[in-house]
Amino acid sequence: MLGAMMVLLEGRVNAITCDECRETEKNKVRIQQEITAKDQDLKTAFEKKEFQKVRDIRNRVTEMRKQLNELRANDDKCKDACRPDVVKTAECAKIREEILKTEDESQSREQIEKVDALYRDLLRCNNELKLLKKSDK
Repeated sequence: MLGAMMVLLEGRVNAITCDECRETEKNKVRIQQEITAKDQDLKTAFEKKEFQKVRDIRNRVTEMRKQLNELRANDDKCKDACRPDVVKTAECAKIREEILKTEDESQSREQIEKVDALYRDLLRCNNELKLLKKSDK
């Protein structure tokens, strides 16, 4: 029992996940593409001397640049969140959550076998995490 608790307590989860960072990166690319397109629209509106439209486009581009800067604020956190040891820690945490959830359910033979398999997965995950942390040193 004590060994199981030690396995469960190992590792910690970062506040931001690598998946969230990937999504943020996609949003940054999308916004940058929109800014590029708006720059072309701005040039066209300026050439046509549609100054109201020029002002509206500039305002929209400014808003998009602010959004882009807000997304860039997490770049350092994302760099850390996507490190292999942090990703592995999150994977182990998910397994721990699944173990706790499964142990709370009825203890049929299938449930017991599932919990045993999850503990084996967690042991493997923790061992891989230890190797990753050793390689970082």
